[in-house]
Amino acid sequence: MATGVRNKVEARFYAAWPNARPGLLVDRVSFLLDVFDRYTAEGLGDPHFVRQLLSTKAEVFRQRLSELLMADWLWRNGFTLSIPAKGHGPDFLVQKGKRRAWLELCSPEPVGIDPIDLTQPKPGDSPVRSEPFNERLLRWTQGLQTKRLQLDAHIQAGIVKPEDAHVIAIDGYMLNPVWADITGISGRPVPVELGFGAGPRAINWRPDSGFEAHFHTTYRDHIQKPNKAIVGTHVFADPRFNRVSAILGVALHDNGFAGRRYASAVVHNPSAKNRIPTCWLPSDEHWTGKDHVDHWQLRRHHAPGRRRQV
Repeated sequence: MATGVRNKVEARFYAAWPNARPGLLVDRVSFLLDVFDRYTAEGLGDPHFVRQLLSTKAEVFRQRLSELLMADWLWRNGFTLSIPAKGHGPDFLVQKGKRRAWLELCSPEPVGIDPIDLTQPKPGDSPVRSEPFNERLLRWTQGLQTKRLQLDAHIQAGIVKPEDAHVIAIDGYMLNPVWADITGISGRPVPVELGFGAGPRAINWRPDSGFEAHFHTTYRDHIQKPNKAIVGTHVFADPRFNRVSAILGVALHDNGFAGRRYASAVVHNPSAKNRIPTCWLPSDEHWTGKDHVDHWQLRRHHAPGRRRQV
C-alpha cells in the first residue's frame, strides 16, 4: 500500500471521531491501521474499497469500516479470509478447519429513522419515546432481500457454486448507534425475527385470574411499510432463501479493539440446502429451529464453554 494512501486513511480515521478523548483516539486509529494494513496485504476488498473508505459521507465510510471490523473479528476467531478471484462476488470466503462459507456483509443506513433516535441524549434530558423497532426491522429486511438477490446473481455467474454455504451478515450498528444493540421488539435478536417470524412479546389476561405471570413471544410473519406494502418476516419459510445457510446479525461498534464484545446472533436456516455447523461462526448466540407443523420450536445455543439454554 502506497504511503500516501495510507496517510490519507490514517487522517480519515482521525477525522471520524472528532470528540473522542485523545488517548482513546490514538489507540483506536492504531488498531484500525493495523487491521487496514493486513486487509490490504491479503488482497481483500473490491476495487472501490479505499476510495469509499476515504469518503466524507459518514454512511459510506461506516460501511467500509464495518468490513474491516468484520475481518478483524473473524481473524481473531481463527478464520482465514479470501475474496473471489476476479474481485466480484460476496465480500469474503471464510474458512476454518475443513469448512468454508461465503459471507456477504450489509450495513443498512438509518433511512426512515428519526435522527433523535440515533444520537446520545443530552445530560439532564430524558425524553419518553417509543423504540423505532419497526423502522429498524424494515432496514434489516431491505438489506437481507438485497443480499439474497445478489446471491442469486453470484450463483448464476458461477462465482458461488450451488453446493457452497452462504451467510448473510447484517451490521445493525448504524440503526442503533447509541446502544450498539440488535435486540428487536420480541426481546430476541432481530435475526430471529427475520428468520422465524418472532413477534412482539405478549401477556395473557383472563377474567377469572387476571394477568398470567409470564410473557410469551407472538408469531408475526410480516410487517407493513409506511406505504402499507407488506414485507415478509419469516424468510426461512420462503423457498427463495434456501440458498442462505444462516443470518448473522451483529453491531460492529467502535470499541471492539478495547475488548468489548459485539452484540451478535447467528440464526440457522433449517431449510437451507447447504448448512453450517452450530457455533462455527463467532457470535454470542446461535439459534436453530424445528418445525412441528402447528408451531416452531426455537433453541438458543451459546458458544462452546458457555451454558446451553433452551
